[in-house]
Amino acid sequence: MVTDIAGIAMERAEAERRIQFMAHHDPLTGLPNRSLFWSQFGDLLREAEAAATGGDRQQKLAVAYVDLDNFKQINDTLGHAAGDQVLKTLASRMRPVSARRIFSCALAATSLLWFWSRKGRPGWIAPANR
Repeated sequence: MVTDIAGIAMERAEAERRIQFMAHHDPLTGLPNRSLFWSQFGDLLREAEAAATGGDRQQKLAVAYVDLDNFKQINDTLGHAAGDQVLKTLASRMRPVSARRIFSCALAATSLLWFWSRKGRPGWIAPANR
């Protein structure tokens, strides 16, 4: 009986974790969605504002917005499966960059966004050039 209760508790915890992930991530790409973006971005803005108010002018905040122009042509000519694959491939290429404290998200079907905050030093924005 104890093992049954422990198993149920573990299953419930896993289901809750999956629900939270689904609520905050794009189902196709697995990237954080608009909801999680606004939460994280708001936190970053408050941190940067607090640093600036405290006299720390070294705190930097950057945002990069990417919109895939003419993406409809991919879906229309090659099919939605090909379009989905393009988005998944782009998302998979964003993940290694995101692992370096750069937040990436799927803002809309063909709009992606990165933002990061960092103490200023030469070349601090270099990850965006990848």
